Amino acid sequence: MIPHDLERVAAALDLRRRGSPDSIEKELREERASALTRAATRLRDALRRLEAAAGSGSTGGPTSPGSSGEASATGPVEDPERLQQQAADAAFALIVQREALGLHDGEALLDFHAVPRSVRARLGRWTR
Repeated sequence: MIPHDLERVAAALDLRRRGSPDSIEKELREERASALTRAATRLRDALRRLEAAAGSGSTGGPTSPGSSGEASATGPVEDPERLQQQAADAAFALIVQREALGLHDGEALLDFHAVPRSVRARLGRWTR
């Protein structure tokens, strides 16, 4: 056998140990779908937190007027600016994930998830 044939045989044996190319492709597709689902879930969760904060009246800063800044019955009062940035970061991550898979219509995605303009304006912004 020549070295070139040995490489092919070794590669074939390695594939048999790991699984067929079809099963590897299937596993890759499943992981891509799972990653996309996780990114979409993070965006939905961030938008829900933002909506809950807006509904509770916390609009001016880390605490709403008349609040002592401590946790309420529903949990701690969160800074709306921070919540907006978290939602923007989650939206940006989902857009990038979709772009990596060849899905390029980010605007339709933002419309589908009803991402507010205040969050869209923060897309891609880096914070410290």
